[in-house]
Amino acid sequence: MATPTSPGFSYFHFFNEKFQADMAELLKEGPTVRRVVEIILQNIDLYPNMLATYKVKPNRFDNIQVFNIEIPDADDWEPIGNEC
Repeated sequence: MATPTSPGFSYFHFFNEKFQADMAELLKEGPTVRRVVEIILQNIDLYPNMLATYKVKPNRFDNIQVFNIEIPDADDWEPIGNEC
């Protein structure tokens, strides 16, 4: 079984231990940030205790391109609330 210190599985730090095996099966090794966030948003109402209760710090390592965040163009965003 992978652990949060296993390469490609540091996203486990987001989840309580009892959910890590399910997340490993679902997300596999090295998922994108977007995919991890999608899974969290899709399931947080069903499993409100799936997230860890401690703070996490994402790190981006440009030299080895381990972590990449992509955002759509501003025209692709749907306004929420009073953002317009």
